[in-house]
Amino acid sequence: MDKIKANIVIETLQELKSAPIGVNTDSEYKELINRYNVMFLGSKFNIINSLELAHYLKLNKDPSFSHEYLIKLLPEIKDALSLKLEGQIKLEDADKADREISNYLIHLF
Repeated sequence: MDKIKANIVIETLQELKSAPIGVNTDSEYKELINRYNVMFLGSKFNIINSLELAHYLKLNKDPSFSHEYLIKLLPEIKDALSLKLEGQIKLEDADKADREISNYLIHLF
């Protein structure tokens, strides 16, 4: 694991955990989405997906970030950040015994 990149992910997730707190209006929600270019889902706006997080990291932190890197890293750092991960698979892999995670829904809190 690249510790520098992992730290960037950890710091970004810590920021994203606090970002939706206090969002109550449509305009505040739009501002939140525009700031991060990430959809915040759920009744508390506390769920994001790993593909959008990878896109944000690539554009704003380091162009070498990939979604594949996040798929491997997130299970390693989730406990330290008190995150819940909900793995998603490709529909075409649903019948396979050995299914790979293709995306995570990340419950920030």
